[in-house]
Amino acid sequence: MYSIRFTTEDEKNIEALVGMGFPRAFATVLVFFSKKKSTCYKEIVRCTQLSHTDVHHAFQVLQRRGWVECRIVRRDCRGRPPHRYRLKVPYDQIIREIIEDEKKKIRRIEENVNRLKALMEP
Repeated sequence: MYSIRFTTEDEKNIEALVGMGFPRAFATVLVFFSKKKSTCYKEIVRCTQLSHTDVHHAFQVLQRRGWVECRIVRRDCRGRPPHRYRLKVPYDQIIREIIEDEKKKIRRIEENVNRLKALMEP
């Protein structure tokens, strides 16, 4: 099975997302999707070395934001059918949305700082 290796640049992107307040698991799974367009849950766990619980929580965030979709793979055998996951929104667009959200946070913080400064003026 195909193995994903994170580059130094991938690690920097993960750290940037974590620095913005995202959980490390979410950042890792998102960057994983930048490298692998369609995958199964087990492959994400294996390649990222995250726990099943961490991957589950990352998927909850991705699904809440509407960024990931799940497709059931049909097969002719018994048992639970496998699921394939892929980003619903292009990776670059997700990053642009995250950047825009962070810019909005910065503007709100600046507005609050200015309000507090105005309180200190005589």
